[in-house]
Amino acid sequence: MNSILRLIGLIMLGILLTGGIVSSFYVHSIEAALTVTANGSGASISIPTTTTSTPRNAVSPVTTNILAQDTFQRPDQLFWGTASDAIRKNVFSITARAAQAAGGRGAYDATLGPLISDAEVDFSGSMSQFNQSNIGAVLRWTDTNDWYKSYIDGNNLVVLKRVAGMATRLGAFPFVAKGGVLYTLRFRMRGTTLSAKVWQNGNPEPANWMVTVMDNTFQSGYGGLRLVLENGIVARITSFKETATS
Repeated sequence: MNSILRLIGLIMLGILLTGGIVSSFYVHSIEAALTVTANGSGASISIPTTTTSTPRNAVSPVTTNILAQDTFQRPDQLFWGTASDAIRKNVFSITARAAQAAGGRGAYDATLGPLISDAEVDFSGSMSQFNQSNIGAVLRWTDTNDWYKSYIDGNNLVVLKRVAGMATRLGAFPFVAKGGVLYTLRFRMRGTTLSAKVWQNGNPEPANWMVTVMDNTFQSGYGGLRLVLENGIVARITSFKETATS
């Protein structure tokens, strides 16, 4: 009788020990399933048992595609840096932590960034005088005879196109600009729509575009600046940025 009881006890003990081993195996398997290795380094990251989701009405972050920009914060030097013309013509220089064009007479281009269809240029700059001179941005620039331009000439904000050397005014808005005062001009091309606005630095940016026109002459080109100088006129640029708008 005692032998039978001892046999039953041993059988039950074996069952309990086997159950514990199996249970332990499954516990470790589940824990491993809730752990991932970070970057193959052997470090472990525990995955939480609760999850969170982004609210349905949350606003997605906006990514700005900057194509080119410059604040010209460099020591005094001849030429601007990487812009076309601005690395070849002696009218361009960096002076007192700003880009300067002076000592010339005529039109000067400074284009940079990639060939693109839809883009926006904004820059801050000033003219010592607006005597037969202007300062502006170009988009879809192909060469000195083919481009879109928006500029200020002291009396107006103008949107202009030039095709094979022939200039056509597409639109204008009255805007009095003074010599020696910094202004920010923003010029955008999206599809066939050209838009422009300008304001004095330190003042709020206008909520609406001042000039909006349609034209489909040019499909792509470069962005940049185009200055028209008379003798003795000095143009200064303190910042430039070109972004993609598509």
